[in-house]
Amino acid sequence: MSAKNGWMRSFRLLGCLMAVALLGSALFASAASAKKTEPTNPTVYINMGDSVSYGYTAEKFDLNLEAGEPPSAFEGGYPNLLNEKLAKKEAKVGNKLELINLACPGESSKGLIGNGPIAAALEAHAAETHFTGGEAPCGWHNSSGLPRHYEFGAVSQLEAAVGILQSGAQVKDITFQIGSNDELHKLGECANEAYLIAHGFSGGFIECVEVEAKNTLFPTIITNLGLIVHVLRTPVLEGGGGYTGPISILAFYNPQTYLVSGSDQLQGDLNSALIETVTGGAFGPGVTVANPFKKTNPQGKKTQSLVERRDLEAAAICHYTEECNPFDRKIEYEKATKTSVTAEEMAAIEASLNSKFLKEEPGGKFLPGDIHPTPAGDELFAKLLKGALKKA
Repeated sequence: MSAKNGWMRSFRLLGCLMAVALLGSALFASAASAKKTEPTNPTVYINMGDSVSYGYTAEKFDLNLEAGEPPSAFEGGYPNLLNEKLAKKEAKVGNKLELINLACPGESSKGLIGNGPIAAALEAHAAETHFTGGEAPCGWHNSSGLPRHYEFGAVSQLEAAVGILQSGAQVKDITFQIGSNDELHKLGECANEAYLIAHGFSGGFIECVEVEAKNTLFPTIITNLGLIVHVLRTPVLEGGGGYTGPISILAFYNPQTYLVSGSDQLQGDLNSALIETVTGGAFGPGVTVANPFKKTNPQGKKTQSLVERRDLEAAAICHYTEECNPFDRKIEYEKATKTSVTAEEMAAIEASLNSKFLKEEPGGKFLPGDIHPTPAGDELFAKLLKGALKKA
């Protein structure tokens, strides 16, 4: 993604707006506290993203509500696991790697870019950037007041990352995942009858999802992913991060294949388009994609029956995501039916149903689990990203 001179001039205005001194002082104060017996040269791994990157699950959130949702309760996500793997390599050369996890639950690709100076620069050259606008960043913190793993004020994740890079920190690796909330927002729109009528979708929800995904949603996600990379790569003197190291993007998985008909095909198409765009060089050198889809959503072999293929994917979804978590299923059942049940009663209800995922009850259809990854899912993502970073 090459930038024109006008775009670059706009980025030059950003250097003084990144709160470099504040971010830099926080970074090095943390590094200075390292034990003398450990490697002393501070290096950094930056991650950005939404609730998946944050380490969020619905069960963790419910169990930590009274405690104020301390970030320490959400430290089992893939960034922490990947940091452990990367830190071992860094320690061998005397470096102490620090994870700076900027992730914010609920974030969209527009929110990760934000609605600040970076967004303004991109919008000023929309014909070149194809940027369709930013959003207010990190409602988790800025609207709801919930704490983050790494506090960076009211700026966006991308602005915070640029500030860290401009501070002179030795950033060795950057990973991010974003776009799932863009998809969820679109699903919500397509489930709205007024939206369907206003946009002429006589075929209903499925038609809306398929058309909107291919025509607007997927192109927007991929464009924003590319712009995130571009801003990180833009020279510091021009207002960007000036980062030249490896960047890896975690692609998409589909925990809702049994809820949204045809969603496996669409999610696979998005991953393919992203991989093709990156390998084709549109994001520049040193960028790779870690794709979990074959593991989380195996499609089986053509020689297998439909039932066998369904069971194969169902088992993978239960293993890598929280869709089959009994805690979440019980909560979703109670919401749908407006009744309270014991764990034993819920187990009996589960045993009487013939589907693990989409179920018919008096309160209507409900999804019995949580879309977020299990510990096995986080370990899978960390492993894939480590391999992708090696190739970057």
